[in-house]
Amino acid sequence: MRRANQFKWVLFWGLMSALSAVSVWSCSSSDSPSNGGCPTGWILCNGICVDITTNPSHCGGCNRICSGVCSGAICSPSGVSGSGGSFTGGSGTTGIATSGSGGTGASSSGITGTSGSSGISGSTGTSGSSGTVATTGGSDAAPVSGGGYITSGSWKGFAWTAAPSGATITPEDLSSQAGFPLCVSGTVEPDSVNYANLAILGWNINQDTGADPPTLEVTPSGSGISISVSNPGASELRLQIQGPNGATDPNDRWCAVISGNGGVIPYSDFNTECWVGGNGTAYSKQPIVAVMVLVPCLATSAVNYDFCINSLQEAP
Repeated sequence: MRRANQFKWVLFWGLMSALSAVSVWSCSSSDSPSNGGCPTGWILCNGICVDITTNPSHCGGCNRICSGVCSGAICSPSGVSGSGGSFTGGSGTTGIATSGSGGTGASSSGITGTSGSSGISGSTGTSGSSGTVATTGGSDAAPVSGGGYITSGSWKGFAWTAAPSGATITPEDLSSQAGFPLCVSGTVEPDSVNYANLAILGWNINQDTGADPPTLEVTPSGSGISISVSNPGASELRLQIQGPNGATDPNDRWCAVISGNGGVIPYSDFNTECWVGGNGTAYSKQPIVAVMVLVPCLATSAVNYDFCINSLQEAP
């Protein structure tokens, strides 16, 4: 999450009480992990520790989007482009040839004078020195639509990655992406206590470009979600849809297990508890703001994952 032209709205949720630990989401639900204290100089934003001095999604404070360069908690909106050098060749001095005149004979039989010598040609002027190469300044911030902004069918918005303590994800920065496929890899460590470790590849599905654009709602009108994935890591993958209050309300987010390479997952398959033994509530086309693929943890062994979302859109 370092590039300025990428907006990442990371959806994590607050600490669940000890009595509801069996409902914490990554291994056994879709609830958020509980995060401990942040390192010195970092703060907790949306349930994850961030460095507000350099993070363009939280520059100087939580959710303060910087579309330029975030440094020292200050957002510089643009850089100054360098100018190319120029060069001019020197002009040579043109020599002037002077014709000599024939000598005049002293008499009619006099000896004809020799011709005058030609003038010396001017020397070629030395070439002008090349202009110095311009030092490239920080280019103006690219439009945010140029990186991490995905349009597919009627859905559009910024893609993002997230992994709390206990998981890694690569790449963290999707700013070079402007469409599918989106690919990530990493490791999710085991957690047999809170089942809180996970990795997320998410996409806001109704969001404009620009600095700090709001994430708006979509009321689904189709039959489900069409998703195609490649999963060489063979990890469990869950597709989760998030409502506008899902950050704090576990009944406003629903998930479904992605089988094989995906396909059309009907909205009727989504549930607030999509894991084995879950006893949640089925989804009934409430408004949603984001779609994400989750890699849940296991209780006793690490999960090494490697997958791509090749396509994702609402099915008619």
